[in-house]
Amino acid sequence: MNVISEFSYQEDSFFVGWMYHNKIIRKLFLFKIIAIVLICKQKVIVLELTKRNDNAIIFDGFGEEIKRIKSPDPMSVGFGDVYYVNKELVLISRRKDASMLAVVITEDGEIIRTHETR
Repeated sequence: MNVISEFSYQEDSFFVGWMYHNKIIRKLFLFKIIAIVLICKQKVIVLELTKRNDNAIIFDGFGEEIKRIKSPDPMSVGFGDVYYVNKELVLISRRKDASMLAVVITEDGEIIRTHETR
């Protein structure tokens, strides 16, 4: 099984890249991004730092968009962070009033649960 390798992303960047099946994959965005390789090492999640509430995108290893995730939070101004907590993928949905909602998802982009966070 091939996995994503040579993952290249820097904070405050518009670019992410990696190797998959001996191919170089490059993604360039119009907005700054946050990007991580998922634990399965077959997918990448990218947050475009915009005020859209569907700014989280899961890409397969070949760089094809497979899911755009919309925040279930009606007060959302977009996702602002992504990370793992105990092997659970967590997106942080930002609100205008500076409060946040944690959205736990599967690596396929399906929402498992949400909870308030600080």
